[in-house]
Amino acid sequence: QNPPEDALPELGRKNGEFLVELAGMLPRVHIAETKVDALGGGVFKVEVEVENTGFFPTSLRHGQVSRSVGPTFLQIQVDDDDILSGAEKTAGLGVLAGSGSREKVTWVIRGGSGETVEIRLHSQKAGRDTATLTLR
Repeated sequence: QNPPEDALPELGRKNGEFLVELAGMLPRVHIAETKVDALGGGVFKVEVEVENTGFFPTSLRHGQVSRSVGPTFLQIQVDDDDILSGAEKTAGLGVLAGSGSREKVTWVIRGGSGETVEIRLHSQKAGRDTATLTLR
């Protein structure tokens, strides 16, 4: 049954407000903090913290069970041989809960002082981000 014609503008407004509020709850990941520590001899410790500022997690339970949603991952753009310890070049973050949950990834890498290193964040449902760090 269709609503009365004179009720349509109000129903449209309310539905629109609901959809805008719902869209604001979707997961949104970003690189929240970065830190580089010089350990000496061209070795650096790189720490990157990722945050989900949305209300929902990066993958709902159904997406996890059905494996229909790919993992959220962080990737450091250096040669494999330059990673001395810590996370793999591509570090899987798993599912990040919503409402400001964070996860930290650490690498110990070889590099030259003043060089830049790019960090890439990718989440199938929650977005992408990049950060460029200077080794100092």
